[in-house]
Amino acid sequence: ASVDNPHLIACVGNGPMWLVDKGANIAVGDYLISSDITGHAMKDDGTYAVSYIIGRATEVIDWSTVTDTVSSTKHKKITATYESFKNLEGKLTALEARIAALE
Repeated sequence: ASVDNPHLIACVGNGPMWLVDKGANIAVGDYLISSDITGHAMKDDGTYAVSYIIGRATEVIDWSTVTDTVSSTKHKKITATYESFKNLEGKLTALEARIAALE
């Protein structure tokens, strides 16, 4: 790796990841999914019924302090953790709603 060739492979553990602003600040531990901007991830805000988590944020991003952009969207590179993820929070919320409707 060098300044001219920064591409390294991170198969387990942590590594760099570009994130884009999709309307919500990033907190440590937030699940990250791919975005519509090539090479960038975004916060999984539960909008999608099914999402494939690609990492978790290890840094805070307050988008109001970020000025760098890509495709007219704010972006920032942070360190993210890579593991085998399952996002069960959305499923849990859906099940709780179904149970409440039955009661």
